[in-house]
Amino acid sequence: MMRSVFVGIDLGTTNCKVAIINRREDPNNETVENLNIPQFLSSRQEWSARGVPYLPSVVYFDNQAETYVGQYAKQEFVRRPERTVRSIKRLMGRTWTFTPFEGMNWSPQGISAIILRKLKDAAEERLQQSIEASVITVPASFDGRQREATLDAADLAGFDRDQVTLLDEPTAAILDYVVKQIKRRVSYISFERPQVILVFDMGGGTLDVSIVQTEPQDNELSLRILSRSRYTELAGNDFDISLAAYLLNVFEQDNEQQVVDMPTRRSREAMSTLLVLAEDLKVAVSKRLRESMVYWEDLSRLEKGEVRISQPAREIQYGEEILGQVPDLAMGYNAHFERIWAPFFNPDPEQVTTIYAPINSALSEAFPDAPDPRQHVDLVLLHGGMCELAVIGAKVQTYFPNVRVEQTPDLMNSVARGAAIYDAMLNGGHAGAFGDIQMREQSIFEAVFLERYRHGLQELVPKTAAPGDEGEMPLKVPAGWPSRLPLSLYHGFRSDDPFVTLDRELTIVFDLPPKEGESIYLGWRVLEDRTIEYWWRPENGKPRPLRRVASQGRDLADDIQDLSGQRELLGRLTIR
Repeated sequence: MMRSVFVGIDLGTTNCKVAIINRREDPNNETVENLNIPQFLSSRQEWSARGVPYLPSVVYFDNQAETYVGQYAKQEFVRRPERTVRSIKRLMGRTWTFTPFEGMNWSPQGISAIILRKLKDAAEERLQQSIEASVITVPASFDGRQREATLDAADLAGFDRDQVTLLDEPTAAILDYVVKQIKRRVSYISFERPQVILVFDMGGGTLDVSIVQTEPQDNELSLRILSRSRYTELAGNDFDISLAAYLLNVFEQDNEQQVVDMPTRRSREAMSTLLVLAEDLKVAVSKRLRESMVYWEDLSRLEKGEVRISQPAREIQYGEEILGQVPDLAMGYNAHFERIWAPFFNPDPEQVTTIYAPINSALSEAFPDAPDPRQHVDLVLLHGGMCELAVIGAKVQTYFPNVRVEQTPDLMNSVARGAAIYDAMLNGGHAGAFGDIQMREQSIFEAVFLERYRHGLQELVPKTAAPGDEGEMPLKVPAGWPSRLPLSLYHGFRSDDPFVTLDRELTIVFDLPPKEGESIYLGWRVLEDRTIEYWWRPENGKPRPLRRVASQGRDLADDIQDLSGQRELLGRLTIR
């Protein structure tokens, strides 16, 4: 059904953003608007009705009836870490419970639903209408279970699950970039020849690297994803943790006490304060480097002359008690930060926890036979809040000495903007198009494999499968007249991929035990939201549902009950 309002949500690990395209008055409008999100700031009394352009992904439970999301919750993380949740995105799809009060147990889906409800309310207030549909972005690395958990969260938040589409963050970022570029007189995007663009998307929780092929034809530009990285567990949070570890050492030396020896609640509050201080320090470093580096090539100048960063003393408190303080800091980039963050920039190809591992992973998958895959890249596109730290761009530019390195139009908001554009492409007046841009249905990217007894992993769903594709695999019933047949599905680039990962566990439940060697079929279909639906059928029979085993061996019924419980908790909660 064609709509006139299109909403894109960047559900980020550190911050969330919302963008809209409003065609209620002009059906041809292609202006993307970034929304300010009303929220409490430094105290409950300081309500910002105008809002700010982002919502920190932090939830604070004040009591069993009220919760705060955003800036105020982020500040309460220092005072009440036991009632505060942050970086929930890294836990999506896992079995995890947060209990701020006795009898109140929250899952990752429930916490994410609180954040999405806040974002949904902001969009509805701005548009003065109910919003049930949206494009929500996820990391390219999210597997089937993580994507389904995100859809569960959207459903709990009040969106119509059937009208929610998931889009990979790098795809959204490049959409915003390409739309902006084609409107410029001098553009780095060509309508004359295909180009290969590497998207380096580094946010608070993940680092996604994608290789995108542009394909111009008849004055229109199509985009096709060639590959994505497999290493993603590196991002802004890891930089913060490294800084916090350094500050912990400074604190313990200055105060002559060990945080680990403090009572549990005091040590937890001390570590929370140090982590927040580390974030502030990283922002100060980012600002100072931008002042000192006109171009990324100026990194070499930093190595010759010291760039100084100052940070005032910060007391660490537990209630009214002062536990100590982090003293005034006068730090040099080379003397301190270059060494603290050195492991992230290690050029050793065996080190997977560096910014280069995802780049190499994506390049090797896109160009497996090339002696130097970097030579096939025409443009590198930086995105994500961590790319505000100029040294990131400098290191990437050094890695691609002969390639132009650009930033997305808005390092913080391009993903939400691209998601709104994609929503308009899917549900606007011209299916699949936005101006001169067309977007193909995106494939699932990683293949799905079935673990076969004595046969290892066999491909069930190819990585090229896109929404609408479907297929079946024949199976033979094993000996023993089983009443049920367990199935383990894995995802990865190849069956011999050392990083292949368990995706989900399914069970075929037979009405009557079948005979040994009897043929049955395992079927699949890629849905519009790029999740996969599975079924089984007997030979010459109709498709039947599979029983899905939830995380850690629990039955799916447990998960359904959990979601029902989350819905009940949300119904009693006021979100501020």
